[in-house]
Amino acid sequence: METIRYIKQADLNKEKWDRLITGSPMGMLYAMSGYLDAMCSHWDALVCGDYKTGMPLPYRKKMGISYLYQPAFTQQLGIISKQPLTGKESMAFIKEAAKYFSFAEITLNHQNLFTGTEYPLQMRQNLVLPIQDDYGKVQSNYSFTLKKNLKWIKKFNSEYVWEKDIKKIVALYRELYQKKIPSFKDNDYVHFLKACKNIQPYSKVYARAVLNPAKELLAASILILFKDRLYNIISCNTARGRAVHANDVLYDQIIREFSGRGLLLDFEGSDAAGIARFYRKFGGRDQPYPFLKYNHLPSILKLIKP
Repeated sequence: METIRYIKQADLNKEKWDRLITGSPMGMLYAMSGYLDAMCSHWDALVCGDYKTGMPLPYRKKMGISYLYQPAFTQQLGIISKQPLTGKESMAFIKEAAKYFSFAEITLNHQNLFTGTEYPLQMRQNLVLPIQDDYGKVQSNYSFTLKKNLKWIKKFNSEYVWEKDIKKIVALYRELYQKKIPSFKDNDYVHFLKACKNIQPYSKVYARAVLNPAKELLAASILILFKDRLYNIISCNTARGRAVHANDVLYDQIIREFSGRGLLLDFEGSDAAGIARFYRKFGGRDQPYPFLKYNHLPSILKLIKP
């Protein structure tokens, strides 16, 4: 394996970096430079060879300590390579990162699977749904309960719409879930809107919603298409929406709209049992990804989480 180099953000060749992400089966939306530039105040990278393999390193500083963290709206990062990685090669990147950062709480991507006692991994749940086939074939795998709900919901005359203003959906998401996700700060929502602009040259952002006959928004989603993966980045469901199963309508219609295009729908969730159960109704399949935590701080600081 070639030498792994630490490259600061300012010195990174963004063009080569983005080519690595777009050309690798491990390359996900979150690792594109434009997305990271928006979501992270600081990020550097480990690079092997002429950008054949890389690992983004989003970091913060507290009490003079630099530590790795997982940015908001960024489910998976980890090690990205144009070729399959051995466990030994993946571990080499983790060990190299630990030379510069004594503390880390980060997620890797679903293809970064390795074993070891020095850096044990905790698996997190994610569900995906292949929607390459036409809608009828995908819909045939819906659960009995979901099919029943979709018939029952018709009496409410809900309307599926293309929402033009993504700011409206981001604001609703913040209103509904900010207290449940205290790690998301005010600036994170602003940064996400910036990320949606940054990634426009190589991806598409879609906003979809379900309204009642009074044009009240019941449920909404912001989806980002990158390569052949459709990311369900933001999902909102109001109290009135839950009462009429508006989310069932929303994702059924999203699947209807995007089926038959050779895509994979990434539900982006979840370790929460109720959310996972909801996505399984549509035929969602497990695609877990690793969470990595280590703490090599001096003993006196180990009790203080950055």
